[in-house]
This record gives sequence, C-alpha cells and structure tokens, in this order.
Amino acid sequence: MRRVRCNSPIPQLRKFLFTFRAECDTITRMRFVKVGKTLKPVAIFIFLSLFCAYSAECTANGTWLPRVRFSGFLGELVIYLTAIAVVWLISGRMWSAFLSVWAFSFIFACVSWFKYSARGTGLRVFDLKYAITIIGLSGTDNLNFSGIMVWIAVFALAFTLILKKNKKLIAMFTIERKFIARRWVSGAAALMMFLPVINKGAFWFDFISSAEVVTAEIDDPDDAVPALSNVPYVSKTSEEYFLNKLDEVEALYSSEEPAETPDVIIILSESFWDFSTTPSVKLSEEITPNFNALKSEGHSGVMMSRTFAGGTCGVEYEVLTGNIIRYIGIQDISYDTMVTVPTETLATLFKRRGYDTIAMHSYDGAFYGRDKAFPLMGFDSFITREDMRDAPISGRFISDSYITDRIIAELDAPRESADYLSAAPKFIFAITMENHQPYDANRYDATEVALLDTEMPDKLRSAVQTYAQGIKNADAALKQLTDYLRERERPTVVLFFGDHQPFLAPEYGLYRYTGQMTSRSALTAEQAESILSVPFLIWSNYKSGAEDSGIVSCAGLGNELLNYIGGAKPLWYVYQDYVREYEFIYDSREILFIDAQGNISDKRVLQLNESARVYNRLQSEWLSGDGAIYDRLKADR
Repeated sequence: MRRVRCNSPIPQLRKFLFTFRAECDTITRMRFVKVGKTLKPVAIFIFLSLFCAYSAECTANGTWLPRVRFSGFLGELVIYLTAIAVVWLISGRMWSAFLSVWAFSFIFACVSWFKYSARGTGLRVFDLKYAITIIGLSGTDNLNFSGIMVWIAVFALAFTLILKKNKKLIAMFTIERKFIARRWVSGAAALMMFLPVINKGAFWFDFISSAEVVTAEIDDPDDAVPALSNVPYVSKTSEEYFLNKLDEVEALYSSEEPAETPDVIIILSESFWDFSTTPSVKLSEEITPNFNALKSEGHSGVMMSRTFAGGTCGVEYEVLTGNIIRYIGIQDISYDTMVTVPTETLATLFKRRGYDTIAMHSYDGAFYGRDKAFPLMGFDSFITREDMRDAPISGRFISDSYITDRIIAELDAPRESADYLSAAPKFIFAITMENHQPYDANRYDATEVALLDTEMPDKLRSAVQTYAQGIKNADAALKQLTDYLRERERPTVVLFFGDHQPFLAPEYGLYRYTGQMTSRSALTAEQAESILSVPFLIWSNYKSGAEDSGIVSCAGLGNELLNYIGGAKPLWYVYQDYVREYEFIYDSREILFIDAQGNISDKRVLQLNESARVYNRLQSEWLSGDGAIYDRLKADR
C-alpha cells in the first residue's frame, strides 16, 4: 500500500512561531539591555547630584536632618545636575566633574555653616565680593568645625575613587576623542542654559541656608511684600489713596521751630552693649559708667537692631534712611545693591538745611561699597582708614579715642564764616571699629575688667573679658567727647548707639550660657527681642532733663533724633511718628513683631498687615525720588 505525503501547514506554522518567539525574545532582551545601559548613567547622575545637594544642606545647617523647603531643594538638585553635566561634557571625566562640583559646594557650605553658627544666617551672594575682608575681620579662632564635615568629605572621596577606578564606570562615561568638538559644543550649550538661572540669583548657596534663625529676608524682589500676602494687595492702589492717607497723618501732628540749629553727631559704636546687666555675668567693675550717667541728662532707650553679630551696613542704612530693608525685598545687604542712585537720608535732609555733611569710618572705605554709596546718600566727604595713617591701634583696630579726636577736629575745623557761631553747622556720622570681633585672648596689652564667674568655659571667658574691655574703652571715648562738648559754646547734639550685640563664641555660646537662648534652631520671639536689643542715647550740651524713649526700631532711630532736635521735618518722618504711635514699632525680622503698645510676638496682627503694605508702598515712593507721593513725603511739615 502506497503512502501519500500530506503537506500540512501545521508543522511549518509551529516552526515559524518558534522562530518568531525566539526573535522577539532576542529583541526584548536587547531592548532591556539598551534601557539598562541608558538608565544606569542617568541614575548615577541623579545620585551624585542628590549627594551634592544633601551634603551641602547637612554641612550648612550642621545636622544630618536639615530642614529644607522641597521647592528649594528641587531647584538645588537641578543646578547640581546641570553643573555636573557641564563639567563632564567639557572635561570628559565623570570623577573630575563630580569632585570639582562637590568640592566647590562643600567649601561654600562650610563657610555658610561658620557664618550661620555665628550670626544665624547662611552665606549670601554679596558675601563673596567681600569674603577676604570678612574673614580678616572675623578671624579663625572661633571657627566651629563639625564632625558632619569630616564624614561628608570621606563619603565624597570614596565616591570619587569608585568613579575613577571602576573600569565599567570609566567606560560608561568616557567620551571618545572623535567627539571632542561635539562635547565642547554640548558643554557650552548647557552652560548657556545655566546662565539664566545664575542671572535670577538662584545660586546653590542661596538655597543652603533655609533654616535661618534670627534673620529672614524676603525672597521676591518685586514691590510686593510676599510675607504679607493674606490681605488684599495694596501696593498698586491708586495714588490718591496714599495721598489721602498722608493728609490724615499730617493733620495729627504739628511742629515748632527749634530754638537752636545745633551741630549733629551720630556715633555708631561697634557692638556696643552693656551685657553686665545679665544676672549670670558678673564683672569686677561697671563697664559703662559714663553712658549710664549721661542717661540722666538726655533721652535714652533700647534700639531693636535689624541684625545680630554682624551686618553693620544694614543698620547704618536703616538709621540714615528710615527704610525697612525687609520691605525692599533684597538679600544682598550691602550698599552695592541698596544704594545705586541718589537716596534720601538724614544727610540729604541736613544738607538742604545748610549743613556740612561728613561721614567717618575707621576701616577701608570700599568695604560694603560705602565709598560709592555715601556721596549718593548726601555726604560731602568721607574720612576712612586711608586718611588715618597716624592713628593709634587699640587691640586690632583704630582706637575709639582717636575717632573722638577726629570728630572734635572736624567740628572745629576752619569754617567759611569768620563768625564761629554763625558758620554752617555740621552733621557728622561716625562708625567705630575698636570693639569689632574677633575677641581673642591677649588682644589688649592689659585688661582692667575681670570676669568674676569662675564656672564659665575658658575660651568663652577670655572672649567676654576682651569684649568687656572694648566696651569700657568705648564708654571712655564717649566721656572724652561729652566732656569737650560741655565746654563748647556752639550747641551740639550726640546720638550714640550700638549696631548689634556681639559674636561671643560659636553657636551663640554666651547667650546659651546666660539663658538668653536655649536652642539656636528654636528661637522664640522673646529670645529674639533679647539678642536684638542694644542701648542708645541722645545727649546735647544745651538741653537738660532725662526721658526714657522706650523701644525704638533701627529704622526709627533717625526720626527719634529729629524729634529731640525739634522743628519741621519731612512728612516721611512725620509718618514714622504715626506708625510708631498707632501701628507698630518693629517689623524688621520675620520672627519678631512689636506692636505700638510694645507687645512682642512672632506674628503680625492681621489688621496690621495693611499698615505694613502702606509703609512698603510709601517707602518705595520715597526711594523712587520722583512723583507726587515723593514730593509730599519730602516736604517739611
């Protein structure tokens, strides 16, 4: 029987399906391999960027669990991703890209931690311009190194060695020589994309100080006040609204012409503060006997500074202008950013009244841009360390006694008029330096003040004794000036105040020892009020009688001086009288608010948000130097 072959399609179909399945498996495996090859470098990029961002936060805040805003951290991560990619594309080596970006960020994070532990604020962009000068002024004895820095450095070096020695990783991130032109073009393109971020000021070191204590600046530089966003927006309200507001203020106050046109002296005494009033600090003698005695002859009180342990130029600016820097919305607290055009100040006011206006600082004139800003602020001349070549040094800086001698010399310098009493009066603004940090041991050849507290740590003890001697010297210089002025025939007014409390030992060593502060990361409004308070005194050789002026803000101190002198003054200062009497005393720091009744809190009362917005708008008009509102604010009332 003959068999007939059956040409069934089933075996052929099976073979086709088997072959097709094998091909699909091969393709799938290849795709997974390709995806894996793509995901690996991306994952490594993200990991290295996360490490840079996290290590910077940990280093800058001194803790493994830093408090950060998600949006800020995300922006920081994008910057690190871009920076590592740019350096890798240009250099062609991942290990060098990671190490260079991490090292750059780590150095600035360490500096930010040193500043944060001293002042409660992290590193800012403007600090970089004056970095060498700031380090010279601050010294290195009190740098507060942390174990976190060491561990992070160990981890970073370990990651670098892995990237450099692992052959697979080297091959993964190696860019062939034939692609060198493409590599440089890609790096340049990435850098160009990165520049807009830099122009917006979104540097990584603006993100690493997110857990600030005493100070908190407004992030948005626009004319709004972002912190006051829970009330209707007023800053773009019609001009008529604010003119009517000024009418209401003007109707409440009147002025009389002063009997005298005195010479006026303002002395900003570096870090002047009588800490002997703190119960746990016992000294061998009173360190401010002259200042305390003069209180019975003039007006005195407490000035709430806008800063702690540094940032003198911000204090100068608020005292001279009456402007609240927080409302301006800038982070760079230097004259380079605050004063770039002619600005209304006490100096411009006195200059319009015929005064010779003189600024004086016993340090470099270019520091924080004072040499360029002071002429724009109405000063005819600026005397600096460069003009004090023969000045005696007390400790590390020019002595306060010498500054007193220069003030006296300027007061009695030859005047245009032959009649001494009828010659043009003078307005002098002097900034001292003798008691600037660092308060290292053996700073003075001999110290007259001894610390009686035997339990205080040795390093803190030596800093306190050095600081106390500096305060005693500043007090003696004040007596030297007032003794001279008592014999002077021409009427003279002196405003004397400290700019801020001092930095005494890392992480607020003295303040934690005395109980003024319990934790640097959990500062209450009451503790902030304690460490931001400094004394002030207004004294003259032609008035008598003591008056307690209570609490005055940094921005309101200049107005306090004008009130003491008496007479008409620009409506801008009359408005400050209104604000202090009816609305608030202090609103320069986010953590501290003091209302018109002197109540202290860490939050602004809701109905006063509108007051702050009005102040902000009027201040912006005052700064503009033009317009109907500015003209009203400038006019004497």
